[in-house]
Amino acid sequence: MANPVLAQMAVNASFAMHGRDAIYTPPGEDAEPVACRVLVGRPDATVGGLAAGLPGLASGTLEVRKSDIAAPVRGGVFAIDGGVSLAVASDPKAADDERLVWNMTVR
Repeated sequence: MANPVLAQMAVNASFAMHGRDAIYTPPGEDAEPVACRVLVGRPDATVGGLAAGLPGLASGTLEVRKSDIAAPVRGGVFAIDGGVSLAVASDPKAADDERLVWNMTVR
C-alpha cells in the first residue's frame, strides 16, 4: 500500500473487527505486561508427529501491531482473553509493506 496513513487505518480496522484482547509479557523477571490486540491463526502446522517418531507440536501464528508492542521477542507470552496462553516460538518478523504488524509462530 503506497499511502502509510491508509495502511495504518486498514490495519487498525482489521484488528478492531477481528482481533482479540491480550496481555503480552516479555521474558524476564522484571518484565512489564502490556495490553494489546492480536490476530490469532489456528494451529495448522504440526512439527514432528508419530510418522517422524517425534511427539507432535502444534503451532499457529499470531499478529500484533507494532503500535501496541514495539518489539516482541521469542519466549514472550501472549495471554489471550478466554484463558489461552501462547508462547512466541519464532523471531517476530514485520513482513507487511509498511512494517506495521509483527507476525510470529506461537505454541
